[in-house]
Amino acid sequence: AAAALPSRVASRHMDEPPPTDRHLWRRPEGAPFRVAAVLSPEVDRAVRDSLGERGAAACRRLFRRRVAAVLVDDPRGWRSRGYAFRVLRSAPDGWDAADVTRRNADRGLCVVTLVTRAEMGRACHAVDSGLSCFNGALNRVYIHVERWTGASPEFLRHPARPTLDHYRVYVVNHEVGHWLGRGHRQRC
Repeated sequence: AAAALPSRVASRHMDEPPPTDRHLWRRPEGAPFRVAAVLSPEVDRAVRDSLGERGAAACRRLFRRRVAAVLVDDPRGWRSRGYAFRVLRSAPDGWDAADVTRRNADRGLCVVTLVTRAEMGRACHAVDSGLSCFNGALNRVYIHVERWTGASPEFLRHPARPTLDHYRVYVVNHEVGHWLGRGHRQRC
């Protein structure tokens, strides 16, 4: 039998507020959490420079659809634990993708942003800015673009032979789990 996929990959969680109850943000019964999946300005500019405006628009749609597939449809994710998500077509008014220091005051909105190494360092004060993270002080999830497009070498070397798609499912669920107030499992 194939080995189980790794349950933990290091990530940084700066200033994470303590969970209240089992998760941070409670939703009215039956109402889904809202998710905005966006490209940071630096990622968007790089894609536009490489693929043009149509390519950048396609990249934005593909990222949003993949995040939606993980959070809304994938049975391996939070849906199986009773969480519901609705992915927005674009970031809400007043939300600035360029400002990685501005707090997202809407606690029912999970903003998942694809960022560059430099933006990751600013957003999560990361020493190794090659990791993805949740920043509780800013109430945002950051996914590193190099990992999104190539996964983590450690993850891909696992004996179960995971794919890039496995990594994407893992990293979205992992970091959104921190947004929900879940920490890392402690081993005895």
